[in-house]
Amino acid sequence: MIDDEMNNLKRQLKDTQKQIDEIQNDCKHPEIKLMLVPNGTFKVVKVCIVCDAQVGYPTNEERDEFLK
Repeated sequence: MIDDEMNNLKRQLKDTQKQIDEIQNDCKHPEIKLMLVPNGTFKVVKVCIVCDAQVGYPTNEERDEFLK
């Protein structure tokens, strides 16, 4: 019983991630914000406000202004 539930949840998670990927790939990323994201330490990245995709890295000037 638990195996079936777990397999169902994993399938739903995979389907949901596929839908998220499709939305992010189709998004034009009209609004961007800077965010700190963990990667062992923290890094500053550009993230689309609409689809939550990481779309790049800020310039040194943008990063310094964000971290003030």
